Order: sequence, then structure tokens, then C-alpha cells
Amino acid sequence: MLGLHLGDATVDLTVLLPRLPQQGEEVMMHGWRAEAGGSAANTAIVVARWGVQARLLARLGQDLWGRFWRQRLAAIARLDLTFLQTDPERPTGLVLALVDASGERTFVTHRGANIALQPPSLDAFFRPRPAYLHLTGYSALDGPHQATAQRMLAEAQARGVPVVLDVPPLDDEGAARRLRAWLPQVHILSLGLEAARWLFGPMASEDALLNRLQEQVPMVALRLGSRGAYVAWAGARLRLPGLPLDPVDTTGAGDAFTAGLILGWLWQWPPSRTAWFAHLLGAVATTREGAGPALPGPADLRPWLSRLSPHLPPDLRTALGGEG
Repeated sequence: MLGLHLGDATVDLTVLLPRLPQQGEEVMMHGWRAEAGGSAANTAIVVARWGVQARLLARLGQDLWGRFWRQRLAAIARLDLTFLQTDPERPTGLVLALVDASGERTFVTHRGANIALQPPSLDAFFRPRPAYLHLTGYSALDGPHQATAQRMLAEAQARGVPVVLDVPPLDDEGAARRLRAWLPQVHILSLGLEAARWLFGPMASEDALLNRLQEQVPMVALRLGSRGAYVAWAGARLRLPGLPLDPVDTTGAGDAFTAGLILGWLWQWPPSRTAWFAHLLGAVATTREGAGPALPGPADLRPWLSRLSPHLPPDLRTALGGEG
């Protein structure tokens, strides 16, 4: 089984702070780390760690950070990096993630080489026939990358390949307009409340947002951070409560959640079990430092099945090899 992932590849420079500084203020950090990441790459990593071949289309710079990124992810089984592109002029994308004592993060991003992503050989990229095409809202930002994403969406539609879309809040009206136009082609949509209000209005209620999204997309996940999530499908709606975990770093949690939706759908699980699995993956991701290779695979999830047993449905625990 093959999944296609299109989007940004970045190096995440994470700075651990007691709190975010005020303008003009200096705050001493607890430490820092560098890790390979990027929203599309993060989701591909989780999918691969759970046994599905994940092929990534992204673009790196011909620099130290590009080499670092490749080295960090080269050993992940079933992660297909043969379609990575190297830009001879632009640097590798960098994300400065400021993480405060609560684990919440604030991003400063330079997309670098990602903005110049070029179309691959379509027959080669779509062979063998993939189960889905996953992309993120960053692909809707103006530039060559957006044109490539538009072409890949058209190719997926022509070939009957379902589309998975994960949307961050971007504060770019052109991107919002394109994303709204893409929604009728999307099979699974994953986004946070802030992103949903960016697309459809800042005063929209959670119910109103879900109603509007359900009119266009078969499966919708509206992520609410520590408050949990809504997952809606085929006229049904499930409210997932927050799980009792102590977050360390929320970077990549939404990407892991999206991977859980993809995996449960591929495994033909009932939508409710798929929703809970995605919710659990996203929650456990917050207990780990960094994204990329740190995001949870099967062995990482297993201890949480017993710790969170009272809060998880029995059929999910059984399906994952925990107690029923």
C-alpha cells in the first residue's frame, strides 16, 4: 500500500523557554535542539512507522541543514525519499519553534527551498497506484509550490486518488480562497479551530464550522488542542474529550492526528475507532520532545494503552493489542 505526501520539508530549531519574551526583552532558554520535520514530512513519517509506504515530494537546499534532514530520516523504514528535490540556490526551510513551559509552541518560519517545489514525473510518482494524496495548507501559498500542488490535485482527480488535506492557520487570503476551492475534492480534512475560523470567519461557532465543512468533505476532524476534537462523517459527529496527559511539546501533534485518520481509513476501521486512534496519536505526540522521528510509532503508543485505559474505548485497545 502506497501513500503520497506533498509539502514542506524543514529543519525545526526548537527553543525551550520558561515563557515567551515581551518585545525587546531577553529571556534565558532552558535549551535547544534541531530535528528534521515539516508538516507533510511529519505525517509521512508516522504513516511509515505504522507500516504503510509513504512517498514524500518536497524540496531541500544544497546546504548543511539539507544534508542533516536527509541523514535524520534516511533510516526510517517505508519512508520513500526518492522524489526529494535539491535546490541549488535556496536554503533548506527552517522553523524556529518557541516552546514555553506549558508545551505550547509559537513558530517563526522561513520556507526556503520549499517555495520552488517542481512537479515530478507524474507517471513515476503515481506508480503503483496510490491509496491517497496528502497535502497541507502551506501548498496553497502563492508561488511555484502552489502551481505544483494544483497540478498534483488535478492528476489525483483524473486518476481517482482520494485527497487528504491538513490546514494550518496562515493569515493569507489568497491561500484561503484556494483551499476553499479545493475542499470539494477532499476526502479527509484535518484542521484546528483557528484554521477553520481563518477559512470561514472568526465568529463562527464550532457547530457552524462543522456543518459547513460536512457539506463538502466526507470526513472532517476539527482539532481543539487540549480540549480534544470533533470528528464528523456521513451525518454523524463524535466529540472526543481531552486526554489526561502532561504535554511537553505540541509540535507535530496535529500532523500525527492526521496520520491517524489516514491509517484508520486505510485499515477500514469504523469511523469512531479511527477518530479515537487519531486523537490518541496526536495526544501522545505532545508527550515527546520534537516532531519528525520523535513522533509515535507502535512501540511508543503501547505503554499509553494501559495508562489511559479508562479513557479509551475497548475496541481501540483491542485493535492495538492492548487489553479489551
